[in-house]
Amino acid sequence: MQRNREVHPMNTAKSTTIDDYTQDILNWIDTHLNEQPCLDRLADRLGYSIRMIQQHFKKKYGMTIGVYIQHRRIYRACVLLRMTNLPVGEIACMLHYDNHHNFCRAFKKKLHCTPTAFRDLPQELLPSIPLPQIHYKEGFTYRLITLTNKTLYGSQFTYEEKFLGTSALGESTRLQRLQSWFRDGNTTTTIASEIIRDNSSYNARNEIIIVDALIGRTIDTHLVTDLPANTSDYILDGEYLCCPFYGTLSEYTKHNRYIYNHLLPRLHLRRREGRDIEFFHFTHHLFDTIPKVLCEHFIPIVNDNDASYTGALAETN
Repeated sequence: MQRNREVHPMNTAKSTTIDDYTQDILNWIDTHLNEQPCLDRLADRLGYSIRMIQQHFKKKYGMTIGVYIQHRRIYRACVLLRMTNLPVGEIACMLHYDNHHNFCRAFKKKLHCTPTAFRDLPQELLPSIPLPQIHYKEGFTYRLITLTNKTLYGSQFTYEEKFLGTSALGESTRLQRLQSWFRDGNTTTTIASEIIRDNSSYNARNEIIIVDALIGRTIDTHLVTDLPANTSDYILDGEYLCCPFYGTLSEYTKHNRYIYNHLLPRLHLRRREGRDIEFFHFTHHLFDTIPKVLCEHFIPIVNDNDASYTGALAETN
């Protein structure tokens, strides 16, 4: 039953139902994760009762809004623990847990380790952190590939990036580098990136990290001789998850976050130590008003069922 409240303008269309507001519900929840979400406000905005919104969400996604929010907050806590040096107590407060103890208990129940232990684990031993498959995409293209005897050599640069949300601070910096490269020719370029944990509390609280990147050419390792001055190199080696992409930079940001949030857990893969590798291919659309990129994103991975991984994880428990 609809509520006798001020109806959101979008509800005026006769054919509109609550199914048409599914994305609005998800967006509203994501926007209010860092505060106490008040479903009463959401009900006012959409013109439907809280009960109807809850029933719709449970029917569509198989979980209550409360459980979904809990999943999202634990995931956000994991990111904050790994990306920043913020105290555990401050993270608990940011995510609106009643106290440090309740946060640690909820975290351990979900991931079977304390927040402090999670922060200190090697990359390969991090517990899987799947988000609810609400944004699942059918037909997502990927392949597993092993790289050997390949070396990237080029120049280094750094930039700031947002590690949560949908904005990408580093887009303009990366775009300038790519456009500069392809103005000189059509040769594929490679960017190898890694995150530097920032000790700045200001950056941490604003969800900003520093990314160290290397851009240049990838060649067979045996062809590498003396590197020119001011040139760095990085060896590409091991197993990777490769995901091709063509589209705008903002779409690419969402594409990559989907890989980490959903695809890796679904494939029972974990990220191992190493840089993310991106092979960018020439396209005239890189110079459009709304630029598009053509690339392949390689993420260094280890399989959950890998024997050496399983043994190492057992030793930590």
